[in-house]
Amino acid sequence: MTDDLPRTAQELPRERVHRLASLVGLVVLAGLDGLPPDLLLGALLEVSERIPQLSDHRIGAIRERGALRLRERSAEKRTWTVHRQYADLHRLELRRAELEALLRALGRQPPGDPSRLMGALLNALGRAPQRSSEE
Repeated sequence: MTDDLPRTAQELPRERVHRLASLVGLVVLAGLDGLPPDLLLGALLEVSERIPQLSDHRIGAIRERGALRLRERSAEKRTWTVHRQYADLHRLELRRAELEALLRALGRQPPGDPSRLMGALLNALGRAPQRSSEE
């Protein structure tokens, strides 16, 4: 399909992971991430067989549809970025031991269940944890 696909073996591991993550993102954008793996792969194989037989006009229409969705997604991402900036939100990733250390520094005993660490930390900070639909 494209000349850059065979590069995979020559890519650095980090580049390859980034490229694969981008491809997975396209599957999600297409709404195919909920399909069972055998159906997803079968659909992709069928599409890869059909593409060489399509007219230039049809390929152009398909590409335009994809470009439109990519532009929509880009706008969604920009909106979230602006929201995060105005809401003064910051992303923070901590290991379990770091969360436990924070709780101890706040005078709290970490819970035995690791899935309750964030709730315990929010509680210690005076913020009620948000309930998920699973709880």
